[in-house]
Amino acid sequence: MMSFLTRPDVLASLAAGYLATAHYLRHHRQKQKHHQYNYTANLSAITLDHAQQIQLYLFELEFPFIAQKALEFALFRTYGIPSISGLLMHTKQLSTKAHSSKRMIDTSVLMLEVIKNPPGSKRAVEALARTNFLHGLYGGRISNEDLLYTLSLFLLEPVRWINRHEWRQLTDVEVAAMGLFWMKVGEGMKIDYDVLPGAKSGWKDGLHFTRELEKWSDEYEERNMVPAESNKETADHTTALLLYAVPDAFKDAGRKVVSALMDSRLRKAMLYPDPSAMLQWLVDTGLATRKLVLRHLTLPRPFAWRKRIVADDVNAHGRIFKLIWDTEPWYVEPTFANRWCLQSWVDWMAGRPIPGDEGEKYFPRGFKSSHMGPAFLVGKGLAQAEKDEDQIRQIMRCDATVST
Repeated sequence: MMSFLTRPDVLASLAAGYLATAHYLRHHRQKQKHHQYNYTANLSAITLDHAQQIQLYLFELEFPFIAQKALEFALFRTYGIPSISGLLMHTKQLSTKAHSSKRMIDTSVLMLEVIKNPPGSKRAVEALARTNFLHGLYGGRISNEDLLYTLSLFLLEPVRWINRHEWRQLTDVEVAAMGLFWMKVGEGMKIDYDVLPGAKSGWKDGLHFTRELEKWSDEYEERNMVPAESNKETADHTTALLLYAVPDAFKDAGRKVVSALMDSRLRKAMLYPDPSAMLQWLVDTGLATRKLVLRHLTLPRPFAWRKRIVADDVNAHGRIFKLIWDTEPWYVEPTFANRWCLQSWVDWMAGRPIPGDEGEKYFPRGFKSSHMGPAFLVGKGLAQAEKDEDQIRQIMRCDATVST
């Protein structure tokens, strides 16, 4: 006799019920968030505090994987500009494996500290001040346009990647919030917006700022993203980091997949070959399938499982731990759980370091934003940063809006 649970009509009802539940819960959280902030009718009223909360919710709960990859590719994309890649190769920040690994981690950690912590908080302000100090060491060799272009990618790449590859599009409220957030970050970095029309007339809201910045960024790329050997060298070093955990036998295939994720302009500038039509189809199909599965078959990520890359709290040494590592375990605490987890077993068997290996090399006691950067700069620039922090704190006020 057929079991009740194996009857076709029962299975069909269970499947339909699950699909309806997944759809409801997926969209319920989005509607709940918009109701909570209630800015749909007036995007100009979004405050910086709420903008940071909205963006963090997108990055940690709604779209954590794609958002992280978009931020990684935002940094990667800057290397398609010869004036940026040439400076990095000249300063040797990407000329060796050790330098390239730590530079990429330090850059991402500083940006994460700004993204994850409340505007004007000690951690967010310290990270932004340290970023300014490190940029200041290059003197006039970093143009304002290069800085503005880099800022534009930290805003635009997550928007583009999420809209292209995720289970839903971003709403105007979400894009406006991200636009306001990065506008204020740019002001804190002393980036001049004079090349944007709204710099004189003002912006209606963060969405208006985003659209203007996108137009300028695209035009900047058309002029400046051109083939150069320095682009390829920086891209090769960064691609090696992106494929850090991929077995050697599959690294060549991995490089082709990375190339397939680029658009033709970036590929040409990096001197990378076009992927085969079959590989491009496989990559595009895989991303499209992921989107459909997430949209229709999976439940939303619960808050307890939000994606945290750096710790919420400062440790006993006044430092902060990194919780996830994709390359060497920089700033990761060598706890029993971290040293004996599946990732550490895989890394150990592949001959890669795990948390706690090689003494103090990977800073197992955590990081301080004020000490980030090359080893010879540890402890330097603190007095200058203190002065900078006061200005940044005023700009990054929680109640700041697009017009303040």
